[in-house]
Amino acid sequence: TSVFVRVRDRLGAVSETPPFPIQPGPCDTTTTTSTTTTTTTTTSTTPTTTSTTTTTSTTPTSTTTTNPTDPGTPPLLNTPENVRHCAVTTLVWSGGAAPYTLTVNPGFQPSAPFLEDLGTQTGNSYSWFVSFPSGTSLFIRLRDSQGRLSETAAFTVQPGPCDSTTTTSTTTSTTTTSTTTSTTTTSTSTTTTTSETPTTTTTTTTSSTTTSTTTEPPTSTTTTATSTSTTTSTTTTSTIPSGPTTVPSYNGWNSIGCFVDSVASRALPHIGSTAGGSGAMTVERCLDACQAAGYIFAGLEWSQECFCGSSFPSTPATDGRCNMPCKGNAAQLCGGSAGLNVYQNAAGPANGPSNLPSYNTWTYSNCYIDSTANRVLPTIGSFSGLLTIEKCLDACESRGYEYAGVEYGKECFCGRSAPPQVANDGRCKMACQGEMRIRWTIHLSSTLIFIVLSRKWQRALRRF
Repeated sequence: TSVFVRVRDRLGAVSETPPFPIQPGPCDTTTTTSTTTTTTTTTSTTPTTTSTTTTTSTTPTSTTTTNPTDPGTPPLLNTPENVRHCAVTTLVWSGGAAPYTLTVNPGFQPSAPFLEDLGTQTGNSYSWFVSFPSGTSLFIRLRDSQGRLSETAAFTVQPGPCDSTTTTSTTTSTTTTSTTTSTTTTSTSTTTTTSETPTTTTTTTTSSTTTSTTTEPPTSTTTTATSTSTTTSTTTTSTIPSGPTTVPSYNGWNSIGCFVDSVASRALPHIGSTAGGSGAMTVERCLDACQAAGYIFAGLEWSQECFCGSSFPSTPATDGRCNMPCKGNAAQLCGGSAGLNVYQNAAGPANGPSNLPSYNTWTYSNCYIDSTANRVLPTIGSFSGLLTIEKCLDACESRGYEYAGVEYGKECFCGRSAPPQVANDGRCKMACQGEMRIRWTIHLSSTLIFIVLSRKWQRALRRF
């Protein structure tokens, strides 16, 4: 068989090998069969005696068969049945050589990027928590350590514990009438029984009436009995919560919607360190982690990831991609594939960064408006490592500038004249990347808000 191999990374970049033929290997079967048959017939001249001898020699068959669990056997991944939303499905495979990698892929799209990476496995089964909504078409791809592939057939996710279910049952009435002739005395009785099942959704009522009438002629007695049984219709309705929902607010944090994220350019660049790890992720744990780290924006993604930041995410997501339940609480939404459920803390972190009033010969001035098209402090200050206020002030002072400004958490600018326009709305709130002592800022449109500190004019005063 002539084949080639294609590899696609998570960003969609593709690389392919040249075509090559498959050579015979351990999976091929060789069968050798040799059969020899010899027949000898002897007939005597005696009319009544006949002797026949038949000899058959068969060389045993030699067959070479590969053990189905041997690593030389290509992997075989079984197609799962009854895959349900918010439920665990066991994936089982045989053959191949460990370790194995598993990915979840969009159904009937073999060349499309995978939707979920299930990691590297060393055994022959994996318990997969299905976070995809019902109705999603998927297939699973397995690759062993020798690069051999096995794929399931495409399947559709069925409704599960996160989807609503309504069950209705109805029992129809039955009526029975019987007539009996006997030589008994006359009797009349009426019986009514009512029973209510002690539940809020089901009520059953049973009514029974028995009438006996006897006509007694001189020589015989006739008894007629009529029995009627009626059962009312019963309807039971059970409703399960309709899947995970967005937590609207928590401890000063408010949901601001679903936003687009990218591995190459994170909307919220800092990873939140949550209690219990990614497998126990909840909205509350992510928000607590970001607040403890001094950030005012927090986002949850892919059911188990937490990110923090100081800037408002730029691109809202309107395609419903934030649809995955949290690993630690399936009733909560924790983003989705390339989708962030974002929260903002309007009050700010309790132990957040603050302004630096003074440093050496420098004193704090104010918060001013800057523009990338027309910098109010035109010279870039050079420093090593991550930005702190002190590093920027030292850089500007070493070059003889009277004004220094820090911007966007990581930028330093120097100049000789005061900026013209003060920002009075308090938007200088972004933490320095080197330490969280300078207040944080929100980056809105193309206007950058930053803090400027001016050096004491000692040399200028001496000059006059």
